[in-house]
Amino acid sequence: MKKILCFLIVLCILVQSLQICTYALNYKTAKEAIEDANDFIESKMGICDYYKLKIDDMELNEELAKVGSDAFSNRPVFVYGNDEQKKEASRKTTTVGREVVKIVNGKEEYRALGYAIDGSVFPNPIFPSDNEGYAAKDKMWIKEPWEGEGVRDLYGEDEKISKRNLTGNALEYIKKWINWSYFVPDAVEAFTGERNYFVENAVDVPEELKDNFADFLYIIQPPTEHSWGLGIAFYYWNGYNNLNYKSFLIEPFDMNSGDLSVNFCELPGSIAQGKKVVVGVRIKSNFDNDLENIDFEWNIRKADGTPLTAEKDDLVFIESIDVIDGKLNIPSTKKQSKIFAEFTMPDSNVIVEFEINRDGKSPIEKDIENNIISTEIEVVKPPKPKVEDFELPYYALSRDIRFPVANGEKLIAVLKKRSDSWWDGKTTGGLNIYNENKELFNKFSIKGNPEVGPDDIEIIRQPIIEAVIDRKNFGDDPLGRNWFNSGNLYDIILSRTAKISYEGSVTKPYYYIEPCNDDNCEIENCPGHRQNGRANSSFPSNRDEMRLTVKVYNGKETLQKKELRNEITRNGEGFKWSLLWPNTAIQFNVIRYMCHLDSNGQVKNNSWVAVPGRYKREFVQQCSADIDWNAASSMEQDYEQDRKAASEGKQGETFYKKAG
Repeated sequence: MKKILCFLIVLCILVQSLQICTYALNYKTAKEAIEDANDFIESKMGICDYYKLKIDDMELNEELAKVGSDAFSNRPVFVYGNDEQKKEASRKTTTVGREVVKIVNGKEEYRALGYAIDGSVFPNPIFPSDNEGYAAKDKMWIKEPWEGEGVRDLYGEDEKISKRNLTGNALEYIKKWINWSYFVPDAVEAFTGERNYFVENAVDVPEELKDNFADFLYIIQPPTEHSWGLGIAFYYWNGYNNLNYKSFLIEPFDMNSGDLSVNFCELPGSIAQGKKVVVGVRIKSNFDNDLENIDFEWNIRKADGTPLTAEKDDLVFIESIDVIDGKLNIPSTKKQSKIFAEFTMPDSNVIVEFEINRDGKSPIEKDIENNIISTEIEVVKPPKPKVEDFELPYYALSRDIRFPVANGEKLIAVLKKRSDSWWDGKTTGGLNIYNENKELFNKFSIKGNPEVGPDDIEIIRQPIIEAVIDRKNFGDDPLGRNWFNSGNLYDIILSRTAKISYEGSVTKPYYYIEPCNDDNCEIENCPGHRQNGRANSSFPSNRDEMRLTVKVYNGKETLQKKELRNEITRNGEGFKWSLLWPNTAIQFNVIRYMCHLDSNGQVKNNSWVAVPGRYKREFVQQCSADIDWNAASSMEQDYEQDRKAASEGKQGETFYKKAG
């Protein structure tokens, strides 16, 4: 009669368990989480009010009870004790010479989180290993460590089996972690019909022990429909010289079912207005069967809520071959698909949302929180175009120029990835600057725009252009005797506009680990599968303009000739005359001095040079002379004495003043 009664009780419990609804919950209070977990434990094991809000002098950790932590995928877990009691539990279970607390990801992590409901120490699953035992190849796992002192079977991961007597220090080491439990395999089997009912959800179980790991794992806390469980097992290594423990997370039952998940595989960060944007989504399935006609939806809108359209924003969806009539099919052989959206970046930030299987009904999913993803793409608006004037005056052959691109504004591209991912490769791409009028600049160079570094995430550039405006580039090369052909014009102003445009983008690959939910996965203790993604970002883009003015003066081909006189005229009374005549023309080459200017428009040192003029000139001058004469005495008067002396027959020089 007693056996029949027990059978009926177990049968009733099993029937109740079949009626348990499986869906993920968000708890507002720890009490709500406790009550839900207790309902599950009672339905499975017949234990009423298993979890309490307080045991002895230890309060329940309410935050962990409501939302868990990253280590528990943000799902509830029940741990008791305040910070001091957590430290006490950590010290109690720390072997002499070992650390009680370690730094993990910049945060203090204690060996224990506190205590379990049964008084056992609750190990911290992310506390780092004390030694290399975790990687040892000769682990020998202790069967039924909760049975206390005595001979125990040890099972190796190489299928080796041996025996060892648990006494002394080894027994004390184990007793630090475990207490009496309702959830030993025999009891679990009696109530649920399955010896490994709870343990089957354990994570990272040694492959060789999967079939009977319930005989090795002490359940510190059983999992429920929505809360995590935790177990601990013990093993010898290094030839039985060392004894270690390892804690095992036990997944909530609502995680142990088929699931769809979505993640970005092409994730833009900041994109320049007017540039093409590509957003990629990867949909993963861990269902063993083919999935057909899955609903999905894009929601792509501006920050103010205005939807993007094909007409205004060039919005198109690049769907995979798995999309038929707007529904997604995922073959069991692929278990994933990718879908992309492309649009032109508008003048505001863009919010991109993607959701699949919104109601979790086709296929049936218990957790749909990972069915939706969203991101906000920041718009990079173009800087105000720069317009600057540069002049090359008449007397200058060339001028250096120096100016900042985009008025000196910082041109920034920022790469963004998933928060739970890691960069996985070099940053590539960069800011491109284009000289659109190469014929107008000499010695064009760009400063302040180095190559992107392989590890750069935020790239900031403030480039500066250096170049030379050369008269020759405008068709005027007086130094080379190739003067600007100006026709009849001789005073000319040449104007051209030079354009400098800039744009660019950067990209960097990343990866993340997607948990493995594939029962057929061939990787032992599979920690998850690597998935690749790519982050993209673009720099602001625009065009600067330089208005260049070159003044040209190469002289006139012909000059107006001055009228010159060629004549002799009397100049007053007597014998005065004036003579006017032009000299014989002299041909000569003209030179002028020109210089080079620095970027401030100042004459460079020692830069003046003699430059040949375009036209030869001739030198012709008005010549003049004045002639004036008179008679002081007549010839009669001058020769009167000589004639008289001759008529008188006189001889001697004294008598002849002129003729002598």
